[in-house]
Amino acid sequence: MPQLDTIYIFIMFLWTWFTLHLINKKTNTFKITSRSKKMNLTKYNTTTSLPWT
Repeated sequence: MPQLDTIYIFIMFLWTWFTLHLINKKTNTFKITSRSKKMNLTKYNTTTSLPWT
């Protein structure tokens, strides 16, 4: 029954890539949300200070 082995390998291959994709997506989402929280805590002075005023 070599077909069963092939199907099993293919399913495991798909499951592995799907799991890696979800982990990668979750990690990127976490990085974006944690970065935005840090940006909100520190406010940057957007106006340029002119030395002659």
